[in-house]
Amino acid sequence: MTSQNPDAHPAGKSCTKHWRVLVLLLDMAVVAKKKRPPIPTEPIVTIDEFLTKVRGRKRSLANSFFLYRGQHVDKPLLPGLFRDWDRSVNRLIEIESQLFEEFKSSSPYLLPSQPSNDWDWLSVGQHYRLPTRLLDWSSNPLVALYFAVEGKHPTNAVFWAFEVNPKHVLDRKKDPSPFGIRFTRVFQPSRHSLRVSLQLGWHTAHRFFHGKIKALEDTSEHRPRLAKYTIEPQACAEILGELEKLGITQATVYPDLVSLCENLRAKYIV
Repeated sequence: MTSQNPDAHPAGKSCTKHWRVLVLLLDMAVVAKKKRPPIPTEPIVTIDEFLTKVRGRKRSLANSFFLYRGQHVDKPLLPGLFRDWDRSVNRLIEIESQLFEEFKSSSPYLLPSQPSNDWDWLSVGQHYRLPTRLLDWSSNPLVALYFAVEGKHPTNAVFWAFEVNPKHVLDRKKDPSPFGIRFTRVFQPSRHSLRVSLQLGWHTAHRFFHGKIKALEDTSEHRPRLAKYTIEPQACAEILGELEKLGITQATVYPDLVSLCENLRAKYIV
């Protein structure tokens, strides 16, 4: 009587062993895919070094362009609405909808003019610190650098350069609403404020990934075109001074009377 147990036969044992090895290798591949290594960083110490690095970046795609983001704290590239969220994505979608609709219904009398579409409504909300799925960028690397080094003694400031694939730029006919987008989109908002205009502002509008949230640097379609630079803490003050010589100041980045007075106080008193 022959045995039905494959392990009872030498060939069966060998086959079983090979299957176990294959399953183990597949498990290791899944774990490796989930645990992406951090994006390599390059240090920045002087503004001349910074300009050399920015100018030296080459496009990898036809008709692509670069956007920049400065952060005085090294955090993942996640919008404010997504950051630190650890509950159901479906619940977050509900909250996003409620936030947005209440903002639209409560804010018109506070705005000089009303946006004509949901993309610009969302950008206005982002401008006034409403939690949104938008992340801010600038087409001016010096403005982005200012955001990284401003404030009191940044200790882990970073600067991001993002090469935008033209196919990810928003087509409002195909995506008339920022909600339910199937791909992360890049768009330039209407000039709804002087600040957005002077900052040469852009946004990335982030999507959900099959019920999950991912930082931009953890997405396969965008990660290869991101570059990250760290700014030495002791260099921040000197870089900020060099930016002021180039006309990038609090008064020009945040154009209002409060910023003008703060800039004058820093220049003449403190």
